[in-house]
This record gives sequence, C-alpha cells and structure tokens, in this order.
Amino acid sequence: MLVEFWAPWCRPCVEMVPILEQVSEQFAGRVKILRIRIDDNPATAAKYEIDAPPAFLLFHQGMVFKRRLGKQSEAQLTEFISSILSKEIPE
Repeated sequence: MLVEFWAPWCRPCVEMVPILEQVSEQFAGRVKILRIRIDDNPATAAKYEIDAPPAFLLFHQGMVFKRRLGKQSEAQLTEFISSILSKEIPE
C-alpha cells in the first residue's frame, strides 16, 4: 500500500492528483493507493512523523518499508513502488 499524506492548501499535493491516478492505473491489482488528509487526521500524521506534505509511505502488512518526502514525478513514484515489488517480501 502506498499512502500519501496531503493537505488541500499544499500546492504540490494538489499537483500530485493526476500523477497518483496514473500510478494507480499502472499498479492496479498490485498496490493500493490511499490519501490521508493531515488536517483531518493529525494523530495519524504525528504517528508517522509527517511534518509537511506531501509525504509518501510504502506499507506491507502494516509496516512502513520506505518513505519519500516532497512532490514526486510519475517516474519517481513508479521506481519507489517497483523497488519494493521487486524484492521478496515475506508474507
């Protein structure tokens, strides 16, 4: 699962929407993508030490495997997700 922590007042977050849609289509059936609005979920943002949006966390079975901060291109997100999918992750 890829989680983006975002806010509506964050211009890079708004610019990420079409990129996330493209990445979602590319990884359909293999990776779930979730957006968490930090203003509505401050405790969740604090739990994962999110200071500023956008922030991206990759999860597997509830554990954070990787994180990236700041606006990402489609290629950067694709590489980010692929780097985990290419590894053998124990079930």
